[in-house]
Amino acid sequence: MFSSNGMLELCLRDATESYGSFVYVLAFENGQNSEFAIKALPNALSDVKWMPGERRKTAFENSCIQILGAGNPTQLAGFRRAVGAALADAKAHKVQEVEFEIALPLQCEVLIPRIFETLAETILFALHEVEISYPFGEFCRKSDNSVRKIIVRMPSGKQLPVESLNIALMRGLSRGEACNFARTLGDRPANSLPPQALVDEALARLGDLVKARVLDEQQLENEGFGGILAVGKGSRNKPRLVVLDYTPQGAKETFVLIGKGLTFDTGGYSIKGKETHNEMKYDMCGAANAIAAIEIIAKENLPVRVVVLLGCAENTIGDYAMRPGDVYRAWNGKLVEVYNTDAEGRLVLGDLLAFAGTFAPKAILDIATLTGGTTSIAGNMAGIVCTNDAESLVSFKKSAENCGEKFVHLEILDEAISDMKGYVSDLTNMHSKWSKGAPTMYAAAFLKEFVPAGIPWLHLDIANVAWNGRDNGYVRTSGATAFGARTLANWVRDQVLL
Repeated sequence: MFSSNGMLELCLRDATESYGSFVYVLAFENGQNSEFAIKALPNALSDVKWMPGERRKTAFENSCIQILGAGNPTQLAGFRRAVGAALADAKAHKVQEVEFEIALPLQCEVLIPRIFETLAETILFALHEVEISYPFGEFCRKSDNSVRKIIVRMPSGKQLPVESLNIALMRGLSRGEACNFARTLGDRPANSLPPQALVDEALARLGDLVKARVLDEQQLENEGFGGILAVGKGSRNKPRLVVLDYTPQGAKETFVLIGKGLTFDTGGYSIKGKETHNEMKYDMCGAANAIAAIEIIAKENLPVRVVVLLGCAENTIGDYAMRPGDVYRAWNGKLVEVYNTDAEGRLVLGDLLAFAGTFAPKAILDIATLTGGTTSIAGNMAGIVCTNDAESLVSFKKSAENCGEKFVHLEILDEAISDMKGYVSDLTNMHSKWSKGAPTMYAAAFLKEFVPAGIPWLHLDIANVAWNGRDNGYVRTSGATAFGARTLANWVRDQVLL
């Protein structure tokens, strides 16, 4: 049994116990692509075939059973949608207690722990509510969620170790909670989450799971982080660099995860248009999702060192703000001319990518809401991934698929790197001719110049999916999505298990 913040109780019960009020049977169709094929309920309930979505009263007092098709058990995309549909239905009927029973083909029993983990994780995603503590008051949007107790039944007729199922449920709940924390951070207005507040929230959340080091503006100056300083110097809320270090005993390999933490992005003197300008509070979602990833990794006790670097700043206009045409020196010594102050995220990430090499990592991954051009490439269907290592790309996309997230690979052409060369500097922060084409590739090309030689690198641009995401049945279509957090954690876990 598990209680999440006193608001949700999750129980594991045997399939033979009596049923409660609302029961949802999640039925898989092994080998079928259809997510909602006709299914037969388990014999424990009925031998009548129903169409998914049909509701039938049963002999149990006040009991109602609904079947939901759950797709292919080896992929679980349809399963997540079915869970989301069930909980949406329960909330619509103001139900406080619901039950899930899983009808799984016999040959897929080995997948049951993974299915239970996914179920718990998806439940928390689907029931996530906006709840924000401001210095001047509280806001909670809870009117649309009545569900307070969920019972998960072990599949009928299968002898399964209860302890392993409980562990799977707990692992899924832990993942869901970490991601929901990232979503809450993303939804916070910028006036209640300046850079230092984002740092404080991360440290309070992670506690003793990691060791932390925070660099203030003077330390950033002393250690040569010119990119972060250039972006943040116009704001009274000064920039911060956070190093979160999870190092379990005996860890032999290191991975570095980098998150862009722009708590608000006006665009600077290259100011953004007014449309959706209010959404620029979400420009720190990369950092929030990296925080969630290291929490998941640490709580799962993965035997590998993981270092998370967060570049936290505000990009504003002011007496000391960077101007178009300014030149600064990055952490690796390269001189960069700022053509466009709204191409600021790459300046922060460039410093962190170069600095990441000091940890001698096996691989580096950065995650950022970097370019609006991602929407032209993939809409809100998938994030964008760029890399310098084809082998890492294969394993990464598999890790993403296993948690229901998709990424489109964008190759970085050599011509794009050539176009970033400067006239009065080593590099410019965008195409030297102010071309508006290929913004996502040019941003990645800029970053590639800061990746330490010989280290595999994956760059995740999630600007199109970090908030106001696609309706996938279990994540709200408004607000932060935590997209990429589970993929990061999965990828590190998969590397450990290789």
